[in-house]
Amino acid sequence: ELLQVFHALSQTNQSSTPTSSAILSARDSTVFINRHLAVPIESVARDLCQDVNPVLRPYHTLLFPQVTASELAESFTSSNSRMKQFLSMLDPGKALSDIAHESSIPLPMIMEMATYLIKNRICIISHVINKRSALACCHDAVSRMRDLALQFSQLFRHLSIHCVVSVLTRGWSIEELIERLSIDHDFEVELVGGVFQELVEEVRNAREDENRKLTQKAQDEEEKQVVPDSFVVQELGLVNGASLGNAGGSSPHENLQDDEDALSPFVVAISALEDFIVAMATWLGAHRIIIPKAEYLLSGNFGFESSASLAYKGTAGSYEDPASNRMNHLQVEETLYKELRDEGGLNGNISVVALRWRFGLDETTLRRVRRWGLRAGKIRSIVRVPNLADDEWGSTE
Repeated sequence: ELLQVFHALSQTNQSSTPTSSAILSARDSTVFINRHLAVPIESVARDLCQDVNPVLRPYHTLLFPQVTASELAESFTSSNSRMKQFLSMLDPGKALSDIAHESSIPLPMIMEMATYLIKNRICIISHVINKRSALACCHDAVSRMRDLALQFSQLFRHLSIHCVVSVLTRGWSIEELIERLSIDHDFEVELVGGVFQELVEEVRNAREDENRKLTQKAQDEEEKQVVPDSFVVQELGLVNGASLGNAGGSSPHENLQDDEDALSPFVVAISALEDFIVAMATWLGAHRIIIPKAEYLLSGNFGFESSASLAYKGTAGSYEDPASNRMNHLQVEETLYKELRDEGGLNGNISVVALRWRFGLDETTLRRVRRWGLRAGKIRSIVRVPNLADDEWGSTE
């Protein structure tokens, strides 16, 4: 009984948040009581990562369940400047390769530091979470939401974790969700309530004000076109048809340009709502409640899809644009398609970001190949939850 009591006391309380120094120094160990009873002491980071040997790729990012990357950076000494710089630049919306590109740290060193953090169960691997991410629930999301409901409510101003997850996992990207929230007044934001509803109402009000201003501006422009030019010249006191732009030494469009340069309330409201949604999605992703979906390409003969700007002649590789000659571009896209297909990259198990990294393709080039394949009936796009068997070419790199 004494052993059970001390073992229960050694358990980490899930409701408490450990410090960054405790996470760095945490190790599983054994304490002997009265030099007789062996009590295993569990690490505070015991449940941060299920797989301590995951496959890390440069297109991944890192999520921190317990402390932020900036808080963790303060725990490192000044002698480890590379690690501090790496942690200060970590962002759920940036891949590790992007961080290497923006900083002076080589990518192999970044991968090494990220692997160190993962193996010590300080963070987890995730696909990038940004406004283009579509989210889905993890397989054990229900049980995790039950355990983390209070912590989420305290962190995000009394919001219900179940309602937030329900809104975020409706199959839309975060960008599409914000667009629907701003124009669809029937969207049940009242179910979430709180600060989320307030931010949505601010976006809707700002959008209505923006539309009202644009309508008024269009009406003013129409009225100006109706007014005779002679009347405008007389009102401005111009002589002999002098230029309007030289009146009073300033242009009449100067004030209008200043208004356009100013950040509109609608843009500010949209940015605030987007930041809040991404913050919630990042927290939920770090605690393995939701996961960002990934796009996969599958090759096959799915039938040709006609397009207004692309005609199909019926012979192999003979596609031409009625408006302009794009035969050379189409041949390049078809050649890239065949190469990707022969290398096993279009089998439905390789994500688009993995294809770009594996073959060194930029986003524009792969988008062209994807668009050509969809039009030609050679490719189907699949958006789904990633699994452990994805993004493998038969060897570990």
